[in-house]
Amino acid sequence: MRRERGGGGAVVNCDGRVLPAESGLISPLDRGFLFGEAVYENLRTYGGEPLLFDQHLERLRRSAAFLGIPVPVSDAEITARLEAARRTVGLGSEHSLRVILTAGPEGGPPSLLVIVRPLPPLPVDPEREGVGVRFTGWRRAAPGGLPPEVKTNNLLIARLATREAQAVGAHEGLLTNESGELSEGATSNLFAVRGERVLTPPLESGLLPGITRRLVFQVYGELGVRCEEAPLVPADLESADEAFITSSSREVLPVTWTSKAASAGGAPLRRRPVGSGRPGPITLRGLRAYRRAVARLLRSGAAR
Repeated sequence: MRRERGGGGAVVNCDGRVLPAESGLISPLDRGFLFGEAVYENLRTYGGEPLLFDQHLERLRRSAAFLGIPVPVSDAEITARLEAARRTVGLGSEHSLRVILTAGPEGGPPSLLVIVRPLPPLPVDPEREGVGVRFTGWRRAAPGGLPPEVKTNNLLIARLATREAQAVGAHEGLLTNESGELSEGATSNLFAVRGERVLTPPLESGLLPGITRRLVFQVYGELGVRCEEAPLVPADLESADEAFITSSSREVLPVTWTSKAASAGGAPLRRRPVGSGRPGPITLRGLRAYRRAVARLLRSGAAR
């Protein structure tokens, strides 16, 4: 299977072989390629250490079990393959990591890929600037569909929401559920700040319970700031004092403006600032505390 070149300096460990990302790796008959029958995890390194890797592998195994895909190797072997790929990329920088488990060809074994690439920079300096988000009509989870906590390679909705956001200069597209409530970003979890309270959609709104999201709850608890689940609609975010999104690679990234499609026959809506239009104090406290928490995990040896 031919690959277009342009792997961005990434390498892949596929079933124990370290290869350039543009190499032909997956059979055209692999069910991950044909049907999206595959699961994955994304994470990043700090000081060369994959943060909370054990939690990511645990979730990978849960997702794989839901789809009935056996994990062919131990966690220790997955870790060894990741390190082999990191050595090929070079150990002098931080890395973005992606572990993918595909169902393999019908009647054949599954394939395990570990993709390692240099960690891309954040789009802004979050201490000084924020990003925009776009309200979209796309839904990640729907009644009768895949449970949102199962992290599969079926990412077309996320890709379409991201494309819609990028078309208006926004960084992230926001997804809703069947009730019109916000659920999450295309590749992130969403938080709003009202006064001294940090709010995020509940799991019942149809979102992936992110590992970074869980750590953010812990961080704000240590700060003495109330961080709780509450249903949110677009108007709640527009009127919030502050907002931010979270993911492994973004950490706590301030959101400073929103955008949404014009109503039928109406004029296009301009960017609408969130709060002051600058990163807010509760968000920045959370970002700094998050980074301290990461450093503490690394020092204690509990980062995995």
